[in-house]
Amino acid sequence: MLRYIIGWSMTMSFILAIVISSPIYAATTSMTVSPTAISFLDSQAIGTSSIPQIITLTNVGSAVLKITSVSVGGLNAAAFYETTTCEGASLPPTAACTVSVVFRPTVTASGIKSGSIKIVSNAVVSPATVTISGISTKSFSACSTTSLAESGAYSIVENEAGNPSVVESAVYTGYKLGSRSYVFATEDSRQAFPAPVVTTYPASLGFVKLSASNHHVTLASTDSLYNLYVTSSLSFGVPGSWTAPMLLGSSTVHAPALASIGDHVYIVWTTLAGSVMFSRSMDAGQTFSVPVALGAGTQEVMVSGHGNDVYVFWELGVESAGSVSVILAVSHDGGATFSVRNISESTGTMVALEPQISVDPASGRVSLVWRTANPQAGVYLKSTDSGTTWSAPMTLASPARQFMVADDGAYIYVSYLGRHTTTIAGVVDWETSVAVSADGGSNFSKRNLSGFSNISVLSYDNQRPNLFASGGLIRLVGYNSSGLALWSGTNGVLGGPYQLGTGTMAGVSQSSVTWQGPSSVKYAICH
Repeated sequence: MLRYIIGWSMTMSFILAIVISSPIYAATTSMTVSPTAISFLDSQAIGTSSIPQIITLTNVGSAVLKITSVSVGGLNAAAFYETTTCEGASLPPTAACTVSVVFRPTVTASGIKSGSIKIVSNAVVSPATVTISGISTKSFSACSTTSLAESGAYSIVENEAGNPSVVESAVYTGYKLGSRSYVFATEDSRQAFPAPVVTTYPASLGFVKLSASNHHVTLASTDSLYNLYVTSSLSFGVPGSWTAPMLLGSSTVHAPALASIGDHVYIVWTTLAGSVMFSRSMDAGQTFSVPVALGAGTQEVMVSGHGNDVYVFWELGVESAGSVSVILAVSHDGGATFSVRNISESTGTMVALEPQISVDPASGRVSLVWRTANPQAGVYLKSTDSGTTWSAPMTLASPARQFMVADDGAYIYVSYLGRHTTTIAGVVDWETSVAVSADGGSNFSKRNLSGFSNISVLSYDNQRPNLFASGGLIRLVGYNSSGLALWSGTNGVLGGPYQLGTGTMAGVSQSSVTWQGPSSVKYAICH
């Protein structure tokens, strides 16, 4: 563009013309893309679709933006789908359109999936690329459920019994009814049990717990007369292979705990007099040693081991009195001798309750979780030197309750109920959650699995989430707003849930779930 400025002079007889050159501005095409990267944070079960995530394309130029194509590419392009009105659109300045991206993994292998969204247009910078990623997991898509017992029977999952118990291809589960215990044994892939092994005791039963290793299984039972009995099988629990019930202790209160490590079976319990008792079997539960007192204790006994190392934890004190400790007894000679110490006080914790333990079967790493009282929080510690020294306590979740821990060597999982206050009249809601560590317990990532669960009041341990982790497999049974639910996956990634129905006191193994239904004990095989 040329501009002419004309002037004249009184003293000079000429006209001055000045020519000024002014630039010409051309219309431009420019586009912004937001976001430039998408990550589907929640793991997605193979064959299911995620909630869509949105990409916004905006014309920030002065000319019409023409979008030629929008497409999915990259290594795992088949796992991502896009829908859009942008393709073929002409957007005037300041106008925008959106691209909806869905993660739907179809390849059976679990793991991280990656791809990209490519947008071709007449913008100065084209094509534009948005990176996308998600984690897929193979989770259960169906379960076959049967009733194991008539009305009035109770499963043995109560109080962290770890029912069902799975070893190799064998699964053991059972329940109590009056003065009888019922134990079922089967292969994990079978959908129906043979007839149960029924044992009758002198009085009605209080607690019944199972533990298994190799080809043998041990059953511990307490009755209303405070007696503790044990019986065992050396042949996968089949009928005719069980020993007669052996009276191991009297004045027994609360639930006993037992662990099978090779051919060794360890059992601990508390007495009315406030002592923690210990007995061991060196022949797969056929005979047991004379019980010995490990120290004073009140409840919540736990036992596990690795090789010749045996770990026993329990509570000492009363929560209402404001002083409860977690006591640790460690043996390095298969339970022949123990050293005992107050492990929670040594870490500066004055109130510690409900200890839960898991031992990595390969390395022997011990993972310990307990709950504090005020605030209610989950605390994690670990030992890598057979219980001699422990890491500093790490708070995993607060407020939260009813923790469980499982260590499969590669990943450490801690399940719990997180306490949330809803926006609806400030109602408390306890929600099934999990914390996962991929670095040996140094760091944890947390995930709320259930969202709103509609559990405002906890009834004992009825809603406690339960875990199974082994060989890269992870199973978690807990509760959401639809009832009892099963989450499953591999290598630190959980998918689901699969809804099991109504029930409480649930336990899970590799492919099996047992729980207390409204009128009977339920058992499910899942795939």
